[in-house]
Amino acid sequence: VFMQGRCLEQLMEGFKMIKYEDLGLILLGADIKSKYYSYLLQLSSNDNRIVILSYIHPPKHLLLTNGCDYGVILYAPINFNNIYCAPNKIFEYAEFGLGQLLPEFPGISALNAEYSLGYTCDPLDPSSIKNALNNLIENDKEYYKNKSKIFLTNFPTLSDSYKKVLNGLIQ
Repeated sequence: VFMQGRCLEQLMEGFKMIKYEDLGLILLGADIKSKYYSYLLQLSSNDNRIVILSYIHPPKHLLLTNGCDYGVILYAPINFNNIYCAPNKIFEYAEFGLGQLLPEFPGISALNAEYSLGYTCDPLDPSSIKNALNNLIENDKEYYKNKSKIFLTNFPTLSDSYKKVLNGLIQ
């Protein structure tokens, strides 16, 4: 869902600095009745490569994700949750083998340094976003698919994680 802390304005500004005509940006999760949606439409109006779509209920949103080459996960550093909690999207995008644009936050940067899932950037700096996007698209899709497989192999499944937590609670 679109929220102000997702750095969508900075992402669009950074994306517009990239001049590849065959590269598009799909923003998924808009409430088409909101003022923020209207504002984002206005910001994107001078770049026909940017498409803004309304919210698609899970798991149907994965049909769109499956057709993408890259995934963007940006959060403004406005609270501890944004800075220190790795979003589930990292795992979702890895399941599809997508290269990822990630914020330069401690846990996420360390995870990316170990597994090379994509590139990190300052989510509040459009130039940093542009540079990371340029780096991201230089690697071919197979590179990210291979890195994602290694990442997912080294992490327990969600059901295994739940079992571990539940067993800890029971004991």
